[in-house]
Amino acid sequence: MSSGTASRQDKLTDMEWKRKQGYDLIEKNFKNSEISKMLHVDRRTVYSWRVRKENDVGYENIKQKGAKSRLSEEQKKQLKKILEDGASQ
Repeated sequence: MSSGTASRQDKLTDMEWKRKQGYDLIEKNFKNSEISKMLHVDRRTVYSWRVRKENDVGYENIKQKGAKSRLSEEQKKQLKKILEDGASQ
């Protein structure tokens, strides 16, 4: 990497990398059991990859949204200040 920038493979999480390899093997018509042995994952995982691929879902992780904050902006500012100040005696 002479340019000093990381390649896309360097940026993939381990699971994304395995999923990408799985997608490639699925395209090459390997069986789920063969793929699971090659990549050391459960056959059910390969099955879910196959379903994701058929539904045109990429191999990248899907960001989960999580619950909406119940704190107001003012409460968030107060909490941040309390945490930055630390515990007082």
